[in-house]
Amino acid sequence: MLAAQGALDSAADLAGAAAMTAAGSLPFLHAEALVVRADLLSSIGARPDAEQTFEQARLIFRECGAPARVRHVERVRTELGEGRRHLTRARQAPPRICAGSPRQPGNLTEPGGR
Repeated sequence: MLAAQGALDSAADLAGAAAMTAAGSLPFLHAEALVVRADLLSSIGARPDAEQTFEQARLIFRECGAPARVRHVERVRTELGEGRRHLTRARQAPPRICAGSPRQPGNLTEPGGR
C-alpha cells in the first residue's frame, strides 16, 4: 500500500512539474536546485545555512503540491541532523558496470567508459 501511495505521489509530482514548466513557472526546478545547494552547504560545514535552504525547498514543494518531494526533503534534512549526507554519499559510490563485457570501452557509467 505504501509503495502504491509513493508511486502515486511521484506521478503527481511529475505531472505538477510538467504543468508548471509548460506554464512558464519553474518553482519546482528551483526547489530541486535548493536541495542540491543545501547538500553542498552541509558538506562544507555550513549547517545553519543548509537547514534554512532545506526549509525553503520544502515550502516550495508544498506550494507546488509535491508531497513525495516534501517527504524527500524532510528525510534528507533528518540525515543532515544525524550527521549523514544524502547526495554526497551517492557521489562517492564506485562506478557500476553496464551490460556487456567490462573490457569493452563504454561499459562503465563514467564518461569515456573507463
